[in-house]
Amino acid sequence: MISADIRYAVREIYADTVRRGLRRGNPPEWHRYFGKIAILEIASKQFRIPKTSVSWHGAGLDNFSSDEVVAKSLDSVLTSDGKGLFTTKVNPGQLDTTFPWFLQDFIESDWDVTVLLVGRSLFAFKRSRLNLVGIDWRLEQSFRTDSEEWLPTVLPKQVEDGLRKISQDLNVEFGRFDLMLEKKSGEFIFLEFNANGQWGFLDFNGRFGLLDSIVEYISA
Repeated sequence: MISADIRYAVREIYADTVRRGLRRGNPPEWHRYFGKIAILEIASKQFRIPKTSVSWHGAGLDNFSSDEVVAKSLDSVLTSDGKGLFTTKVNPGQLDTTFPWFLQDFIESDWDVTVLLVGRSLFAFKRSRLNLVGIDWRLEQSFRTDSEEWLPTVLPKQVEDGLRKISQDLNVEFGRFDLMLEKKSGEFIFLEFNANGQWGFLDFNGRFGLLDSIVEYISA
């Protein structure tokens, strides 16, 4: 009850900023209207996307012909004991079909790429996958301020244009795009868009102008 009352109070403050025209960025409930599958459909007009299936009672599992498949969480909500499902390699034939599964083809890649949209600016960063123990970098993020795991990168014009077109189709001017650079083809593979994705870890020490750009954006 206490947690619910605190959330309610924060919603009151947020609603007041909306009524006064002070809100910048995307509302907390943005993904209720554009979920992962809808975003992938829009992005597929500009980028290659992984083969994707949301399976329930085993439907669609036969679309994947090998164990080079990953399971992800649709909503990223933790379990009752505080655990979460990170991107995990699975064998579709061994999954418990009484549960829903969000599955995609595994992408062999040496680089994760994430791009933060701030107004009209795109801040692109890449992270090497070569020293990862698993396949999900989030499990191995150090969050140390004396080292930088994500480095600025320059996007090809075609990729930048594609992201801007997706932004227009989604009607957003803030958020974070996640992509992978496929090892075999060198192609940028679109993974997802997070309307309110975390960004502080990309520029811990303020070297790349990210914080200044966001402050300018929300102050405009």
